[in-house]
Amino acid sequence: MKNIIKIRHLIYGLAAMLVYGCSENDTLPLEEPSDSRYSIAITVKNNSLASTRTAVVDPGEDIYGKQHATRVQLYIYKQENEDYTCVASEDISWKHLDGAMTGLDTRQQGYRTKYQDYEDDTQYMFLAVGFDDTFTGTSDSPTFQNANSVAAYGNPGSVATIDKKLSEEHFKLQDGISINLIAQSELFAGSETFTKQQLKDGTALSHPIILYRRVAGVMGYFKKLPAEIEGTEVAHVKLRLYTPQNREIWFLPQMPIGYDSPDMVPDKEYTDYITSGSDNDAERVIASYEVKPEDNGVFSLSAYLLPIAASMGIGQSTLELVMTDSDGNELARRRIFYQPDNKTSTRSGTGIIDTPENEDDSQAMHYPIRANHFYRMGKHNKPIDLSGQTSDIYIEIDTVWDEYYGGAMDNGNVPPGLGIDKEWGEHDGGTLGGDKK
Repeated sequence: MKNIIKIRHLIYGLAAMLVYGCSENDTLPLEEPSDSRYSIAITVKNNSLASTRTAVVDPGEDIYGKQHATRVQLYIYKQENEDYTCVASEDISWKHLDGAMTGLDTRQQGYRTKYQDYEDDTQYMFLAVGFDDTFTGTSDSPTFQNANSVAAYGNPGSVATIDKKLSEEHFKLQDGISINLIAQSELFAGSETFTKQQLKDGTALSHPIILYRRVAGVMGYFKKLPAEIEGTEVAHVKLRLYTPQNREIWFLPQMPIGYDSPDMVPDKEYTDYITSGSDNDAERVIASYEVKPEDNGVFSLSAYLLPIAASMGIGQSTLELVMTDSDGNELARRRIFYQPDNKTSTRSGTGIIDTPENEDDSQAMHYPIRANHFYRMGKHNKPIDLSGQTSDIYIEIDTVWDEYYGGAMDNGNVPPGLGIDKEWGEHDGGTLGGDKK
């Protein structure tokens, strides 16, 4: 992990994705700290999680997402020089399980740490990780099924180890687990740092831990898929990367020196990823659709994925849509373009379509897939027309585009394209196979 000292500053200036604010309903009372017992606060916000655990769901204009947190683990780190050492791992026994699997609004829970050996004049980092496990039984006596993100990345209580440095650990797909499980697995983490005095005087209760999405979401809506291309039947459509998916990601965002918010890091300097080094070409595919005649050429593709660096090869876009025959032979490939950020003074877009100056390559092809971002191709009510099966997909950039503040993707003057939104809504988005739920 690079620049570990910056972690202390990451908790300021980033948008909350799992933890922030509080609800006036169903909020457990916070236990005030005493001279010998110290407390923190954790709040789960409603509009930060997709309303399903099995597929990405596109934001709705008037519908806000629900949160499905069922397991939250707290790791306590003690600062030592420029790194942090884990001194405690605690299951906070998240109480808001009733209705969690179908979605809840904002919930808050105070938590008094079992660990109480805090030293004076020492910084402690409180790292919380959130998982969307399913459970049977009752909310008072749940039996967790170790599904979804738990199946992918392991038990929440084992993703970090006591006595190990924060710089030595990160989320990692478990050995022997199919990389396909990443596509249906949410993953969150966030932190706050406090001193013993701040824990004692109640400061920690007034600054809830904020958890951020450590995966990206991709959603695409399509129509008029050609039944045949040059006489060969189209059997599958695949959304794939230029390189195999990554299997690991740092607990907290990594940024180059000089930046205090990941939103401000230009694409060319983005470093918040861990390259897998895999050479398995099949792992490039993040979502696929098996053609069904009854769908009449209408389908959707969706997936979660870990952050990835921008493509570098000439003519190779970071994302592409590929149509294949029943044997997997490529029939047509549509590159997915993205407005390069260096054409604007900030990361906000210009509202134009980027047409490459060189048909073989464009800077708009080379963009990273960022954590905490939602990438959208088309809309559920405005799918992308694939009837021109050999042309590239050009990406609409909203005039007030911002990862954390969303932006309407309903510009009728240009074809719908790839957008980024913060609200993950509830309406039908389709499963990874393109079927309606």
